[in-house]
Amino acid sequence: MTPPSTQESLRQVLGSMVHVSRVVQGAEVHGLVRGAASSGLLAACVEPVTVADLATRLGRGDALVADICQALDAHGVLVRDGDRYQLSAGWEPMVDPLLGGLMDDMLAYGAARAAMVEALVTAPETYWNGNPEHQLAVARGVTLDPRSPMAVAVVRMMYDALPDVCEVLSAGGRYLELGCGVAGTLLCSLQVFPRMTATGIELSDRLVAEARERASELAVADRVRFVAGDVAAFSDDDCYDVAFWSQFFFPTSTRADALGTAYRSLRHGGTLLCPLMAEPSLLSDKLHSDDGRDAAMDRLVHGSWGVPARGADDLADELEEAGFVNVRVIDRGFQRTVLGVRP
Repeated sequence: MTPPSTQESLRQVLGSMVHVSRVVQGAEVHGLVRGAASSGLLAACVEPVTVADLATRLGRGDALVADICQALDAHGVLVRDGDRYQLSAGWEPMVDPLLGGLMDDMLAYGAARAAMVEALVTAPETYWNGNPEHQLAVARGVTLDPRSPMAVAVVRMMYDALPDVCEVLSAGGRYLELGCGVAGTLLCSLQVFPRMTATGIELSDRLVAEARERASELAVADRVRFVAGDVAAFSDDDCYDVAFWSQFFFPTSTRADALGTAYRSLRHGGTLLCPLMAEPSLLSDKLHSDDGRDAAMDRLVHGSWGVPARGADDLADELEEAGFVNVRVIDRGFQRTVLGVRP
């Protein structure tokens, strides 16, 4: 007979295994969905389809495909109706051609972030000097695919909340982005405003190369230039009407210089836009909610890069210290932005 103390230890171990199993399952589901997307299985399920038909398309055995579909059904990706499977209502929009490569980018982003988080306790890498494939996946995953009509529509909706900015860019205003990455938002903006011109600054040569390639593909290369280098070294004073600062990619030591560049580069009355991440208060008030868990992972990743957690009030203080006035928060539902004006 097992001694009581040993029984209690076994119960504790079994309870711990449940938590680990949930983590493992999350990784498995990510891999399953990514494989189903890249193989074309998800796209094939836009309309109801039998397992046999899916197996023929994929070149896999019926039994294996049946198990794949069952697992996807269990996690809400597919729904079963008789002998056919179809994408669930929540997943069907993700394979819409109008979204371009959004789902693939999001899944690759998740894989890259997982690898970066795993490496934090063994061989930490930053966004700038780690695995270049991870950097590219993160850069793609945090922005919109400018080749997608839906992405352009989203950016158009974002500007609807900024009528003054919209008017300036519609009239042919000049736009500057500090830390543009692969320039998803910038290139969407150029499509929303056909008279606008832009400059994007990015530290990574590889990301700049992709941004330029995308600009050529979209036939807007004549209205944008990309500068590979440090934002602090950029000089083009009093030329821009609107600046956008991707502040959650800027470590503490670089932030004052970045804001100085934004201030110098904007004309008097020009507008600076700075997107916000989740409020740091989530980590104390709602840590175990879905939003709190997301915020904790963002804090872990960005904090490991030296990027400070900035809530709306903190970021507003930064802008005011840099000389910006009329600083306020614009809440567009899916995105909160701190806005400041150069006096």
